[in-house]
Amino acid sequence: MFIIIGGDGKEYGPATASQVRGWLDGGRANVDTRAKRVGTEEWRRLGDFVEFGGVEVAAPADASLNVGEEGSEQGGVEPVTLASPWSRLLARCADGFLEFLAAVPALVVLGPDLMKVLETVVKASREGEFSLEGLETTRLMPALVLFTALQLALLGIQIFLLTSRGQSLGKILLGVRVVRADDGEKPGFLRVWLLRELPSGAIQGMLQLLPVVGFFLRFAFVTTNYLMIFREDRRCLHDFIAGTRVVRA
Repeated sequence: MFIIIGGDGKEYGPATASQVRGWLDGGRANVDTRAKRVGTEEWRRLGDFVEFGGVEVAAPADASLNVGEEGSEQGGVEPVTLASPWSRLLARCADGFLEFLAAVPALVVLGPDLMKVLETVVKASREGEFSLEGLETTRLMPALVLFTALQLALLGIQIFLLTSRGQSLGKILLGVRVVRADDGEKPGFLRVWLLRELPSGAIQGMLQLLPVVGFFLRFAFVTTNYLMIFREDRRCLHDFIAGTRVVRA
């Protein structure tokens, strides 16, 4: 299976070797067209692959691939365009904002006791021990129950959407989706959640537990991870762990 870069700069594929030969024979690509095998990151000329080294092009053509109606008849290959770094960042911010909105009802229930809770949290961060003992508020438990219920409900919706369509709510809003890096198909629950989200979260949690330097190491990890979207392949660490990439929907 191969991914081809067309003359419009978009990626087309995955396509089988026979489909690519059809494009070569039809003059929609030539041996100088840029391509890579699915599952690899090395872009090469089509003529460098053994499958196409002896193919004779029917007519001279520039190094492009123009897939229109005729191209769709030869396998229905659609263009694959990587999501922009900013759309990915905004999608993550949108998901974070939704998590905040899900916490608002609990904050409303706490009402005037909110400051007492915040003071307890600040004190715990200074002393290194967190305890609700001595915190007198009848609103605390209802607020905690409401907060937990809404966060779990949102989490369930996000996992369902990511598993069924490769999109969280934020990714739907920004028009991007997660796909398998090897064949462009839906990643499924194992890749999109167990491999893509949990390992990264576990690493952040372990770093945060380290005394003194934990916060800074976690910040460095998160920053480095997301700066990877500015690479040419636009894949973060969690994309490599899960074998995924993010494309325009």
